[in-house]
Amino acid sequence: MGIQPLHGHHIRRMVSTQKLQAATALACLATLLGCGTEYRDTEVFFDVDNDGQGQSALDGDPEIILGVYTERTFKALEPGDTALVEDGFQGGTWVHFSIRATAMESSGRVLASLQSGDTVLGSADLSLRLRRAASGYLEAHGVPIPIGTSITGQAYHITDFIGQTANLKVTYNAADRSATATVELIVERE
Repeated sequence: MGIQPLHGHHIRRMVSTQKLQAATALACLATLLGCGTEYRDTEVFFDVDNDGQGQSALDGDPEIILGVYTERTFKALEPGDTALVEDGFQGGTWVHFSIRATAMESSGRVLASLQSGDTVLGSADLSLRLRRAASGYLEAHGVPIPIGTSITGQAYHITDFIGQTANLKVTYNAADRSATATVELIVERE
């Protein structure tokens, strides 16, 4: 039995097998390179303000500031600003606001209402965890208040209140501390 000569079909099969092996090796290498270190966003909660002095985040009087976020910037709500009534993607009618808190724990309860005269247009009772922003405030963005008669039990139509004033009142309770803010807004439709 000696060495047998290679025929054309054997050479084609060897080249084809080598190409397949090379393609498989490249695919495995690409997979390994693509599956390197996994990066994840990690929530970081601060018990101490990063002011360089180690001052407790709970020092001072508790305070909340009501606002809205536009283009990633917090804007405090001022009297006469708009309470924008929006239709939700999955139904419902809503007003959204943002909150900033100081000298408070990050986990707490938000009680919010939007009231025009004697009519409660909407209210919410929510458990929230505020996040520390780069500005140092604890914040929550887009806090929802459902609007409508099924929520409040009072008979009214929201269009009757467009252009009217309404008070947005929000209380944030966390641990043994509480802060309340109220601002008079003009009800507008999206």
